Amino acid sequence: NYALIFQGDAWAQNIREINKYTTCIPKLLQWLPNFHSNVHVAVFEYIPGVPLKKLYSYPGKQFDTGHPDVITGKLAPYWGNIDSVPYEHIIKVKSIIERLYYNLYEASQLADLTGYQQLDNEPDWEGRWLPPHSKMVWHIDDWSLQNIIEAEDGEYRAVKLDRAVVCDINNATVRLMADLRNQTNIRWKSKNQIIKKLQ
Repeated sequence: NYALIFQGDAWAQNIREINKYTTCIPKLLQWLPNFHSNVHVAVFEYIPGVPLKKLYSYPGKQFDTGHPDVITGKLAPYWGNIDSVPYEHIIKVKSIIERLYYNLYEASQLADLTGYQQLDNEPDWEGRWLPPHSKMVWHIDDWSLQNIIEAEDGEYRAVKLDRAVVCDINNATVRLMADLRNQTNIRWKSKNQIIKKLQ
């Protein structure tokens, strides 16, 4: 898989570092920082498996008013497709997602993260990504059920890396909840439900 990304050398170094402590994200196999000005190519190993979207959901629609672009006035509310997880599966799916999130959090505390993402394409969000303290975590910026797979070894992995950031735990948790709220019927009452389990 080739991902055209804008994050730069710090992003690649953080991937190398985080992969020492977790199998949640694919291993970085190659890094070509001089491919083009401000555009780089990262090559990742292919991990065969079945997305949670196919295993535990069925398609539906909702009137989407919670997307960040809607909230900031950049986009009007719209009907969007969502992946509705049936009641009998929702506890298991939430548990899988939480386990991946905890895994990334624990790996982040062990890794030597060298910096945060410079948002060239979203400068108005830059202030929100800057961590207010030293506790920084690795965060995948799209927790779609399509991006979480059950691999052939029976483990679950988050595999989409074209958008990934280093930010503070509050920001990361809010974004995790927002991604799943916008795309599925999965809800948490508050970010504190998740953060308490991390402490």
